[in-house]
Amino acid sequence: MPSSRIGGTLIPPGSHPSNQVGGKVYTPAARYSSKSDPTRGYNVCEVNDGTTSCDCMGWTRRNPPGGRTCRHTEDYELTLRADWNALNNGLPVPHATLAPEPVVQAGVREKGGVLSDLLKKLEEDGVK
Repeated sequence: MPSSRIGGTLIPPGSHPSNQVGGKVYTPAARYSSKSDPTRGYNVCEVNDGTTSCDCMGWTRRNPPGGRTCRHTEDYELTLRADWNALNNGLPVPHATLAPEPVVQAGVREKGGVLSDLLKKLEEDGVK
């Protein structure tokens, strides 16, 4: 069984759903308990661009030159990542499939308006 230096445990691939945010897919990979509050915990995620992410305050509040890091992502990368990849059968982290952005019609973009105005206009034009 993999061993973390600070008490992290692996989340088996496929046991928790991945999340897609801003074109990136975040797959939960490890869970760490909080030192200050035993009712809280933090998740480290594998990101489809090859990086890791964490939902702790250290990760979300700091963005130093060279990229974000925290004690959880550092521990995961040093002690648990190889085991998570082995559990994933060496398969890469899932990639995002992006849906095309809807195309806004020129009239809507220029004039705006509300649905009742559109319905009134259609009635005047004889469209039923």
